[in-house]
Amino acid sequence: MIVQNIGNAAQSLTNSLMKSILKTKNNQPEITMPENQFTNQELELMIDAIWKRQHHFIAGDRRYREYGAILEKLREQLPYDFTIYEHR
Repeated sequence: MIVQNIGNAAQSLTNSLMKSILKTKNNQPEITMPENQFTNQELELMIDAIWKRQHHFIAGDRRYREYGAILEKLREQLPYDFTIYEHR
């Protein structure tokens, strides 16, 4: 049940962030993030989920870059450096 709620929260966050993506002059996505409303553990779960979703796209693709911009903003909200474990 908790995993489903976190999944729903991550999906909702992803959808709202994708709508708020602005394009800069160099065509890189720029994202505005809401205030930190998640715990560090929830942020780690979302970072991990978005990273996995990002790698379903080809590197350099528009959607790949958008997910990358979201990941950067989420990582900035954590008070420590979170490393994604590729091989679990």
